[in-house]
Amino acid sequence: MKSPSLRHDLDQERAHHDACRAALARMTQDVEEQVVIGEDTAASGADAEVLGYHLRSRAKVFREMPPGPLFFGRLDRADGQVHHIGRRRIAEHPSAPPLVVDWRAPVSRAYYQAGPQDPQGVVRRRRFGWAPGSLGATEDLTALEDERLTPEGRGRRGRGTRGRTAMGRGTTDRAATDRAATTGAKAGRMSARRTGAKARRTMARRTGAKARRTPARRVGAPE
Repeated sequence: MKSPSLRHDLDQERAHHDACRAALARMTQDVEEQVVIGEDTAASGADAEVLGYHLRSRAKVFREMPPGPLFFGRLDRADGQVHHIGRRRIAEHPSAPPLVVDWRAPVSRAYYQAGPQDPQGVVRRRRFGWAPGSLGATEDLTALEDERLTPEGRGRRGRGTRGRTAMGRGTTDRAATDRAATTGAKAGRMSARRTGAKARRTMARRTGAKARRTPARRVGAPE
């Protein structure tokens, strides 16, 4: 059974996810409209081609964005700023503060790098648990886990850990897991290439050594 405080926090985060989903829908619509406007813009042939390519590429990114949760983590900073970390930046309009920060943005580094010895201005790091295989439905946000990095609570897990363990359905840090899998596959390919190269060098050395041990037969020498 969820505690009242955990239920309250989950409700707030679900409401934020709904706001992010609505903002993303508006962003997608705006990009599609920009493609139409860009095609009607009078410009030189080269400029029109470059502009059209840029707008169509951006629209394609939005259209082909795979379904799934829009954020997987959150940073609460000592200066009062709160950043939700996700797969891409989401905002209500270009000049508005982002509802979700791209995980590759500099401000997101503390989510991966901050620790008890170096909090990097982070007061709390929150990880979200989504139902396995979630396509991004808000109700699939089932758990959260807090890590406080303040001096009085440094390195201790918050009550969200109990919530996640009790439900046993949440999967946290989705993007970090994906990157770890990608890194592992890349490392495997590199290892395979190194192993193959080493085997080729060994074979070349053995072939050369064998050739040196075999005496050269002179032309016209009796058998």
